[in-house]
Amino acid sequence: MGQLGGLDETIGRKFHQEGAWVIFAGENNVIGKKVMKEWGERCTFLYLDFKNEQDWKQINERIILDFGGLDMLINTSLFSKTHQEIDASDSKKELKVWNEKMVDSLVSIIWACQYGIPLMKRKNGGIILNIYPSLKELTDSKMIREAFIQSGIRLYAEAVAQWCLENNSSIRCHSFQNRGFLSFEVLSNAILHLVISDAKHEIDKDFVAAGGMIIQ
Repeated sequence: MGQLGGLDETIGRKFHQEGAWVIFAGENNVIGKKVMKEWGERCTFLYLDFKNEQDWKQINERIILDFGGLDMLINTSLFSKTHQEIDASDSKKELKVWNEKMVDSLVSIIWACQYGIPLMKRKNGGIILNIYPSLKELTDSKMIREAFIQSGIRLYAEAVAQWCLENNSSIRCHSFQNRGFLSFEVLSNAILHLVISDAKHEIDKDFVAAGGMIIQ
């Protein structure tokens, strides 16, 4: 899920090449239909405004009806949200946008986990991967706000992973940070390696991509 045409499309293409059935969920109907037409089989696009819980409920029902459940959920909306530039020329507007950005980012991971886990239980396990970018060169005040958002992402993913482990759900939940500013192609290779590995539950682990390596 995310903003089609960027990181999620690159990741989806990589998994599609490996034989996976890829479900894109996002707001861009034009690109979604274009990708479905280009890829042909094993590709579905579902409209999702990740801030609208009703959309989450609707795509859940569709996934259960068409696929019976979900094996994997890769959340890239965090990447596009936290990577968004903010105009600092108007302090009141800047604060409003930062607040919206913070809420949107955390709502995205909360609902991805809330609705993804029941779908994966139907498949007796799965993996949720929440991807977000590294902090860029920012002023001190912006760095603090970005760090707050990213801390929330990491801590929530950790809490979900702990819950899944304690409930013997065979579901893994990770946060994944592109600290090395890797290209989407290199990053998608790293993600493919992570999700198909036999890694067990990792609590308090934030996978970091730097220089093409996964560092635990």
